[in-house]
Amino acid sequence: EASKCNGDPFEMLADLVTGCYGYKQVEPSCSCCTCEFSVTAPERIEKLRNLQVLGVVHIARGSKVAKNLGELTSLRRLGVDVDATEEVGKDLCSSISRLVHLERLEVRSRSLEFLKEARKAEEMPPKHLLSLRLCGRLGNLPGWMDRLKDLTLLALWEESFAEKTLCFGEGTFPKLKLLYIEGMENIESIQIKDGALAVLEKLEVKKCVNLDDSKDGLSLVLVLQNLNELVLTSCGDKPKKN
Repeated sequence: EASKCNGDPFEMLADLVTGCYGYKQVEPSCSCCTCEFSVTAPERIEKLRNLQVLGVVHIARGSKVAKNLGELTSLRRLGVDVDATEEVGKDLCSSISRLVHLERLEVRSRSLEFLKEARKAEEMPPKHLLSLRLCGRLGNLPGWMDRLKDLTLLALWEESFAEKTLCFGEGTFPKLKLLYIEGMENIESIQIKDGALAVLEKLEVKKCVNLDDSKDGLSLVLVLQNLNELVLTSCGDKPKKN
């Protein structure tokens, strides 16, 4: 089998961690939804059964990679840049749900609507995820995110949330320490209820130009007793009207 695949692509991918996917403790950012540093995932990548880290790989339309990723059950870190069709999105969700050891997940696509199609528990990401990064049009957040009780890092980029108010209710993400929000033009307020994000240490908000620059913009941020770093960049700079 190795000779048929020429071997080299699989040997290279055994330790594939590109600079775009920050597996080390670095600040995440998203300059665009399609990652310029991603590489096309080869077919039959499922042969690498011992692979633990993979990303960022591009999954093209018509590719079988999304369906076969579920065979890589040793994966702990995964980053994908997806040309999402209904079929590819469904296959990717099914594969991710089978990665029982997955700790860090990053998904980039022009549209992430397929992430909201997961209804049953077996279609959802592993509940022990530590890090989740989303970049792409999503609208509102999928309901399954509420069950990610072990999450310590959450990054929401571009249009991954399109409503005017982002609200974190009581008991939300009890272990979350790092929260990054970037490029959400519709957001006017971020509401943090008492008892939410109880151990949050860093909150970084960038390029949310319509964020209310009054106290209502970051409602109840004072309830975050463990917060030691609050970064606001290019927020409240509303576009000038002609």
